[in-house]
Amino acid sequence: MSRRLARTSAIQYTYAWSYGYRDDPYAFMDYFGKPVKENDKLLCYKLIANTIGNISTIDKIIADKLIKDFEDMPQIDISILRVGITELVLIHRELPAVVINEYVEIADEYSTTLAKRVINAILDGVKNDLESLKKPP
Repeated sequence: MSRRLARTSAIQYTYAWSYGYRDDPYAFMDYFGKPVKENDKLLCYKLIANTIGNISTIDKIIADKLIKDFEDMPQIDISILRVGITELVLIHRELPAVVINEYVEIADEYSTTLAKRVINAILDGVKNDLESLKKPP
């Protein structure tokens, strides 16, 4: 459950960041009191730093997988996808199925049923793209 707090905090930070919030991620975590464990704080920080550091690439991945316009998506769904893609593509700490399931469950808590399906489909598509890159031609 504590990794869930790290993921959720990273999503909350990137959500706030998209509206101009620029404080230190550790100060953000301390203010909200989560996550508590140092290894979870480190995961949260890595998710935040890698998401923001690669925001253009991540947003392009999202836009390429969407049927509708990126701008029409709710910001919370974009934040969930940004951090989820970061974890799938850049962190590689968990099995992709576990990562996808975590972000779908977070979407279920913070967004709508439709968003949950869209997030699942996009993250699954990213996972499939990664797997196809690993296979020899």
